[in-house]
Amino acid sequence: MNLSYRILWFEDDKGSFNAKQRLVKRIVNEFGFNFPDPRNEIDGDNLETINYKVYDLIIADLNLSNEKGSSLLDKIRKKDVYTEVIF
Repeated sequence: MNLSYRILWFEDDKGSFNAKQRLVKRIVNEFGFNFPDPRNEIDGDNLETINYKVYDLIIADLNLSNEKGSSLLDKIRKKDVYTEVIF
């Protein structure tokens, strides 16, 4: 059984995103899940258009250039989204 593990990621540093993506992919694959390319949002500008129900995990950089990751999560939680989050 191989299920896809979908990740919504908030990271504004492309180099950091690419490096961490390889690590997360390895971990997800070790647990037997498929790892489709995560959706990377550079900032919180698209919060209203995201279908949060399709994601199994949210990863957020604490120090985005325009906003703190924790305040971004507060906005998402106000939408009654309780997906697991890693900072």
